[in-house]
Amino acid sequence: MNGVLQAYLAVGRQAVLEAGEMIRAVREGMDVGMACHPDGTPKTAGNRSAEARVAELLLTAFPEHRFHGEATGFSPAASTTSCLWAFAATSGAWAYCNGETTVCSVLTLLEEGRTVLGLAHNPCTGELFEASRQGVMANGRPLPLVRPASLATGVINYQIPRCMREEIDAILDLWGDRRVRRVVCTGGSPTYSLARVAQGSYAAYILAPTHAPIMPWDLTAGILLVERAGGRVSDLRGNPIAPLTHTGWLVAGTNKKIHTETLELLQRYGLGLNR
Repeated sequence: MNGVLQAYLAVGRQAVLEAGEMIRAVREGMDVGMACHPDGTPKTAGNRSAEARVAELLLTAFPEHRFHGEATGFSPAASTTSCLWAFAATSGAWAYCNGETTVCSVLTLLEEGRTVLGLAHNPCTGELFEASRQGVMANGRPLPLVRPASLATGVINYQIPRCMREEIDAILDLWGDRRVRRVVCTGGSPTYSLARVAQGSYAAYILAPTHAPIMPWDLTAGILLVERAGGRVSDLRGNPIAPLTHTGWLVAGTNKKIHTETLELLQRYGLGLNR
């Protein structure tokens, strides 16, 4: 199986790197003005061409597999295979349109609904994160790269909409009371934020519930990155998350100790079991 997994990783790596280069080139050559779909989400030029290239590479190498792209849907349309590649060219579309760097191309391989491998490539920074049962790396270096001892020496990144002021205040109170070294709200791709937790750059990441349907590229790769790096991802009660269906609160910690500490502090500061 290791040889098969290595083949999956090699082709997947090539696919996300090529997609990232296409996305980066489009953004550098375009006027990044705001254009939106009818539902208010931003249009991101280059998605379809990048997605087509990724599908071509994967289905040529593994014709028995199925591909699900954010822009184009399923290919082939009907298949009985248990292996599904899920891809989003620009996770963090608003960040992409704004010229920010918290965007990534995400590729996940699912086998019977289980995440086999996850890759996330940031075309702006050149970072390539990859996780499988064989380990987790960023640009070839094993993760984590940073090992905060506690929240008091680490950074919390939160992604909570501005309408949830009480919840945001609870996070900021942690910082005000010196329970955490720093608090940031980077926005952008949740997968990229989870990758930074796996790296140790963020001690913890807190993501608010979403009302949008969860797609197979939204959480799968990011959760695998964190868990393979020795961290933990759960809801506010500490329950494991089903990445293909979860829509509630998400709390990720770069290690199990910090994850537990984060849950306890969130409960103490009013963002806990009642939510």
